[in-house]
Amino acid sequence: MIREMANEGNPTEPPADEEALLAEPTRAVYVDDDPVWRSMIASMLEGQFDSLEVFGTPEEALQRLQQEDRPNILWTDGDMSGMSGLQLAQEVKRLDSTITTVLISGGIRGLNINDEVARTAHGIDFYLPKNNINRIEVQRLATTIKAARAQTTP
Repeated sequence: MIREMANEGNPTEPPADEEALLAEPTRAVYVDDDPVWRSMIASMLEGQFDSLEVFGTPEEALQRLQQEDRPNILWTDGDMSGMSGLQLAQEVKRLDSTITTVLISGGIRGLNINDEVARTAHGIDFYLPKNNINRIEVQRLATTIKAARAQTTP
């Protein structure tokens, strides 16, 4: 959803939407067991959030997400050895339903990845097809996530 906001107050103050975006730090985690994809996508995510932590296994990421000062956005590959990205997202949502989850994948066995209702039921808030991923799409989704989180932050 795109909203246009007029800055009716002091022209030197940021619009209300910008203030909300700045209110909550965006702390992201990205996990992918493939070092080539991990490096490439991490470079696209770099600078999009207040902090970014990158992990090579879902178990490492889950351990970090269980800490008190946990990140609030999870970006994960779908197809990983051991725990899948889908399983990780479900576990994270059980831990803290306010964490935003993004699945980056070519598809998941047993899940119609194009069905938003099915994705949501499995703990996935957003989906990016891995085969068409590019910096512009990552930046666009990062902006959408930050705006959505700002709207739900008290």
